[in-house]
Amino acid sequence: LKGFIETGQQKYPLADLRCVPFDRFVFAEKEFDIVILKDTIHHIFDESDIDEFWTGIRHVCRRRVIIMDPNPTLFLLLARRLIKHVDPICMPNQAKQSLANAGFSVVYQGYNEVLAFPLSGGFVGPPIVHKRLGFLILTLDQILETLLAQLSLSEIFCWRYLIVADMV
Repeated sequence: LKGFIETGQQKYPLADLRCVPFDRFVFAEKEFDIVILKDTIHHIFDESDIDEFWTGIRHVCRRRVIIMDPNPTLFLLLARRLIKHVDPICMPNQAKQSLANAGFSVVYQGYNEVLAFPLSGGFVGPPIVHKRLGFLILTLDQILETLLAQLSLSEIFCWRYLIVADMV
């Protein structure tokens, strides 16, 4: 996690970036403009009190929540089974409904990661291609993401979803 913060600070030196486990979630009221939940919501949705979690988020967040989570497609679920990785799931519509119940309004939903995530091994699997091919894979990923979006097939083939929601 330290690497994420360092990379973010290099790119956005004026940003106040922090990464904090949920069990140490103690911040001042409306301390953050935006809260980013990366690979988080499926765990909270399945393993914790989601209403209590959103109450905490509403307490610390002034404006926006961004969710980036695994898109539980047939491909993702099959890949997890092949590498024997057990993980909870939260469908995009479940995340959106949960946000709505907590008083957020979804302003954007999209999908990404056609090749890059699975070929990198994700967070738990072995890499399938060498890191030196990263630029090529990312370029191809962008092309495929654009094509799938134009064909309205992103939801079926992309490995991750992104939801942006604003406070109501």
